[in-house]
Amino acid sequence: MVDSVKNYGITGVSGNIELGREYQATIVSSDDDISLFDRNNDLNRAKVAPGENADQAQTLSQLESININRTFSNVISYDSSTTNMIVVPANTTVLSVSIEALTNWAGADANTNITIGDSADPDRLFTHFDPTVSTVDETNYLYSNRTTLRSTVTQGGATSGTARVMILYSGGTLFAAPQNQIDTQTEINIFFDSSGSMNSSLTPLRTMKNDVLKNALLPFYDDDGDAYDNNVSFTEEGNERVWSQMETMGSNSNVTQVINLVFSDENSPYGATSAYPTNPTTQHTTDITSLRSTIATAETANSSSYFRSVLFQVNTGPGSYGGYKDYVNAVINGTGNYSGTAGLSDRANVEVRVETDVIAGANATYYANQVINGLNSLGYSIPNVSYD
Repeated sequence: MVDSVKNYGITGVSGNIELGREYQATIVSSDDDISLFDRNNDLNRAKVAPGENADQAQTLSQLESININRTFSNVISYDSSTTNMIVVPANTTVLSVSIEALTNWAGADANTNITIGDSADPDRLFTHFDPTVSTVDETNYLYSNRTTLRSTVTQGGATSGTARVMILYSGGTLFAAPQNQIDTQTEINIFFDSSGSMNSSLTPLRTMKNDVLKNALLPFYDDDGDAYDNNVSFTEEGNERVWSQMETMGSNSNVTQVINLVFSDENSPYGATSAYPTNPTTQHTTDITSLRSTIATAETANSSSYFRSVLFQVNTGPGSYGGYKDYVNAVINGTGNYSGTAGLSDRANVEVRVETDVIAGANATYYANQVINGLNSLGYSIPNVSYD
C-alpha cells in the first residue's frame, strides 16, 4: 500500500527516482551519455522492449533482422503452375532473384516462362526465364506489408525440366507460405439454411461475419474494412440445395479465388433428414452434376486453387437429423451409391470439405473458429480467434 506520494520535481534526466519503498535508482546525464546507477551506486543496464512504432526504440534482434541479408532457395518444375513460396514480413527488401535450370527443359518454346512476384504483380521480381542460362533480376523492391512471394510457371511446350529459384532479401525471418492464401480479391460467400430448423444459429453467424471473422481476416484484406465487406457476403437461403449454393463462383474477372461456406442441418430436396437416403434423389444428381462441371470449368479458366468450399453440418439436437449427417459423409467419402461422379470423393479435402456435428446456437467466436479450422484443413494458414 502506498503511504504517500513524493514529488521530486525532476525537470530533466538528472535526479533521483524512488522505485517503491526499498529500491532507488539514479539517472546521471552528461554531454556524452546517460548512466543508470542502483542504490549501491553500481552501474546498471537499461532494457528496451521491442518497438512497434517509428518513434520507439528497437531491440538488438530487431536491428539484426533488418540489416542481415538472407537467401531463400526453392526448386520448381515445368508443370508447377503457381506456387506460394515464402511469406516475408513487413519492411522486407527483395534485393535480387535468380533462376537457373537444373535439368533440361525439353520442348521449351517462346511460351515457356517463369515469373516471380506476388498476387498483385506476378512478375514484379523476375520477368523472363531462359532455360539455357542463369538469369538474375536485381529488383531492390521494398515490401511495406507482409506478403506472400510466389512463382508462376507457364509450361508452353515444355515436357520436362526443373529450375532453382534463389531470392536474396534483407529483412526479418521469413516463414513458410500456405499453398492457399486469402488476398484482397478473394470472394467468400456464406450461406445459411433459413428454412427454420436452425434459427438459433442465425444471429451468432451474422455476428461472426460482421465482427469476429472480419477481425480475423482483415489482415488478408490489407486491413481494409470496405474490401472485406465488398468481398464477403452472408446469404439466407431456404431451398436447402447446398450443392447448388456451393456452386457459386466469382462475380467478376478480377476475383482471384472463391470460398463458399454453407451451414445446413437437414435437406429435404436430397431426401436427407432423419433417414439416410440410400439412393440419390433426382435433385441431388442434378445439383452434384452441375457443381462438378462448374468447378472443372472454373479451374480450367483460372487455376486449381480458384475454388474452395466447406459444408458445415449443424447438429440441431440429439437424433434430430441423423440421416443428413450420414448423407453428407457418404457424398464426401464416396460411399454407397454416392461413389464416383455421384459424390465428391475425388475433390474431398482439396476443393471441398465437410465438417460434421457443428453445435447449433453457439456463439460467434465458436463459429469463426469452425470456419478457420475448416479452411486451414484445405491448405490455408489463418490464426484462430481467442475468446475474450
